[in-house]
Amino acid sequence: MAIFSVSTTQVLSEPSFRTVRAVLGLILLFGLNGIHVNAQSCSGLGSTDFSNVIYVAVTGSGAGAGTKDDPVDLLTGIGMVGGNVNKIYMRGGTYVLTAPLNIPSNVDIIGGFNAQWVKDNSAVTTLFRDATNPQMAPPRLVAVNCTGRTNFRLQDLTIRTANATGQGVSTYALYLNNSSNYDVVRCRIIAGNGGNGQPGAPGLPGLNGAPGTPGQPGYESWGGGNNLPGVGGSGTFPGSNPGGAGGKGGDRGTYNPAAAFPGEPGLNGVGTAGGSGG
Repeated sequence: MAIFSVSTTQVLSEPSFRTVRAVLGLILLFGLNGIHVNAQSCSGLGSTDFSNVIYVAVTGSGAGAGTKDDPVDLLTGIGMVGGNVNKIYMRGGTYVLTAPLNIPSNVDIIGGFNAQWVKDNSAVTTLFRDATNPQMAPPRLVAVNCTGRTNFRLQDLTIRTANATGQGVSTYALYLNNSSNYDVVRCRIIAGNGGNGQPGAPGLPGLNGAPGTPGQPGYESWGGGNNLPGVGGSGTFPGSNPGGAGGKGGDRGTYNPAAAFPGEPGLNGVGTAGGSGG
């Protein structure tokens, strides 16, 4: 006698959300002896009319009811979570965030629904944080913030930020801090580029350059004296400043005719011999 059993669980797409559990007992002796099937049907969401689901669409409004026929916007949907209302279904589309989206505890946020609220791989649900209103101290751009939260699920979402524009601004597509018992399922997390760094501090002063060469000596000349300064010395190492130029040569001396000594008498001239008499 050979006996074996198979247990399977299948979850069908909404609106049926039918869970079928089949237990097949096959007793084989000389053929099939018996088959037993036990099936159980339920909504999978706590109620048959999905009263604990909030429906969110890009075109939803803050005055909506949060139903399939009257969806709400994302921020309104987040604010409606509480008690038995603990699921958010999001249609495909791009939801632009101008501030961090704070995720509450005890919630499932599931994207990827088409216009008929059926799961569809082509219905991409994107949470996009633009570059406006970055948080300060430290400067940062956060798309989805989960701080001190528990028991939440993010599924079938694309979460991304723009590139930061301010100096020293960091980017976080998904920020998790001090959170527990959470699932991030089939999500794309894309953080944009951070901002440029702050300018560096000024460098230390360089060493003094080498001394300049001496200036040229001054002298008197009808064309004017030459008392230009010497050339500055080169720096002591690459990148250092050169030395200053040398000083100018001294001014030429003055001449006072009254105080000059008389010159020595001149020598007699040497003329030619006189001519012959007539």
